[in-house]
Amino acid sequence: MRAKILACAQQRFAEQGVEAVSMRRIAQDVGCSPMALYRYVGSKQEILRHIWAGFFAALFDELEAIAAAEPLPEQRLRALCTGYLRYWTQHPERFCMIFLNVDRTAGSEQHFVDSSDVIARFGLFEDAIAAAQAQGRVRPGEARAMGEVLEAERQRRAAIMRAEGEKRAV
Repeated sequence: MRAKILACAQQRFAEQGVEAVSMRRIAQDVGCSPMALYRYVGSKQEILRHIWAGFFAALFDELEAIAAAEPLPEQRLRALCTGYLRYWTQHPERFCMIFLNVDRTAGSEQHFVDSSDVIARFGLFEDAIAAAQAQGRVRPGEARAMGEVLEAERQRRAAIMRAEGEKRAV
């Protein structure tokens, strides 16, 4: 039942936006009462975080395969960046669901990125930067800071590519 709820919510969120979808609507779609829904999921935010985790897992699985296939550090870094952009442009609904929604927290609850393995998995880029630096192919500097700047640029480019795709679709 939980899997059905999550799949239904993901579809609704992609079609209508997270804010427009109520827990009552999700319950109706899966054929249970709103109260019964809460036996399987604690909140809409919990559903959203589960969906985010799946999106990031798919992204990093792809990126790890790309990194493993490219032995040269500079080319590995380029391939990782290209793969990252390709993932988000191939899945614009995922991009919107992650980057255009607020990660709401309650009390001492941590934000999604702090409570998941997402930050650790971005270390893939940091490792590629450090390897390219070791070969003199990327300028010296703190690999972590360079990775963070690179991440900001990748997100900016993904957002631009997504917006350009929407313009062409109109």
